[in-house]
Amino acid sequence: MAERLGAWQILLACLPPFFRNGMRRALLAVLALIVAVVGTALFRASSLKPAPALTAGTIAIPALPSADSSAAHLSAAVRFQTVTISETAPPPAAALDSMRGWMERTYPLAHKAMSREQIDGYSLLYKLTGKDAALAPIVLMGHMDVVPVEAGTETNWKHPPFSGAVADGEVWGRGSLDDKVNVVGLMEAIEAMLAGGFQPDRTIYIAFGHNEEVLGSGAKAIADTLRARGVRPALVLDEGGAILSEGLGLKRPAALVGVGEKGFMSVQLEVKSAGGHSSSPPPQTATGILARAVANVQERPLPRRLTPPVRSMIAAMAPEMGGAAKVVLGNLWLTKPLVLAQFGKKPETDAMLRTTTAPTMLQGSAKENALAARATAVINYRLLPGDSREDILAHVRRAVDDPRVNVSAYSTGAEPSTLSRPEGPAWAALSRAVGAVDTNTVMIPWLTTGGTDARYYSGMSDAVYRFSALVTSPAAMTLAHGMNERVSVAGFAGVVRFYARIIAEGGARW
Repeated sequence: MAERLGAWQILLACLPPFFRNGMRRALLAVLALIVAVVGTALFRASSLKPAPALTAGTIAIPALPSADSSAAHLSAAVRFQTVTISETAPPPAAALDSMRGWMERTYPLAHKAMSREQIDGYSLLYKLTGKDAALAPIVLMGHMDVVPVEAGTETNWKHPPFSGAVADGEVWGRGSLDDKVNVVGLMEAIEAMLAGGFQPDRTIYIAFGHNEEVLGSGAKAIADTLRARGVRPALVLDEGGAILSEGLGLKRPAALVGVGEKGFMSVQLEVKSAGGHSSSPPPQTATGILARAVANVQERPLPRRLTPPVRSMIAAMAPEMGGAAKVVLGNLWLTKPLVLAQFGKKPETDAMLRTTTAPTMLQGSAKENALAARATAVINYRLLPGDSREDILAHVRRAVDDPRVNVSAYSTGAEPSTLSRPEGPAWAALSRAVGAVDTNTVMIPWLTTGGTDARYYSGMSDAVYRFSALVTSPAAMTLAHGMNERVSVAGFAGVVRFYARIIAEGGARW
């Protein structure tokens, strides 16, 4: 008999009856709790229903330019080498002037109907006055500058980086994706709308920065100008997310709309010493002390947490998924540790969950046989909403924990932006504009981990969104700033349709 009993049964048989009964009741209670938890999770997941299809709005849109015509204009814009290099380097004045002149010639109705100001030297602020001055305006944004092409890689491009070649159904060149797709897309749409006799109910501002890639003083100056004039926009729309046709595990395309963005700052670690010759070093050199400090910081990352934008993103994604993913994402009350761990496995998703730590610059001795009298490191942080620059400095000092290492702010940076809610009339107008591209798209709010010019409108509007209506894939999005940057001709036609609809819907009375 005993040979057929399991070890736990033998153990129970040896216990007093009251104890055996108590353990049985406890085991049954645990089993009942497990069944209840699993049942609740499955029920909650099954009750999650996909969002309804988007509508494309009912306001009439005039005939838009052909895809080939719009692509030719994007190609022409790419050929202007509006490269910004650094905050201190002069702007590409000749290229910006030439591009501005080309825009005047290419979009004559826009330049006749809208006023235009040059702000901070080269940034442009257009204004199309609405019929009702009592309605809050909208601001549609883009930037004309592009990042440099890495020296020595020009011949590795399939087409020269500033050729604007239209080949294989795509427009090739630096800035085609970031961000002339939006600048030209906006101008194509407003020109066509005006040709059809359009006049908005509310005023529409179009703001093009000239140096977004180097912290955007032009966009800041535009925002400061509007703020000084008492403008409080009902909607601000800048670059940011895109329509992903794949890569998220959803059953249909997803429009990733940034409802906030991380802040940023850089922290400097500095160690000073007497220096000297490397033949007689002290037990710890300045460089060695610094290396340990950097390692200490990197080994103590800030914790992961779910911010409101990421919770909203997960809540929107869960109903669009199937199987175990739907159960996991639909029950954060139960699965939060698992979600944090899974998202943390990839740098792209981990960046949405924590303030990131990235050592980027190191400097020590100028010679191999000389001890550094001063060694420095710079660590870049992208701040999650809820963290501040002072929080980061305090964290770094605790992580370093060495009085020989001076910790200070290397750059001023920016606090995380205010957060906009993925609901309300402005969100609804944006959703209708996305519907003009594809009504089978689901709106997904998310946290923009990079920096955009939209941050300068924090506090000015309750609806500041970051989104480009290009249908793309995660792999294609990495082409921005990279080799063989390009945009599909068909995708760009969708961008023009989107802007025509957001001009119509955003400029209406709502």
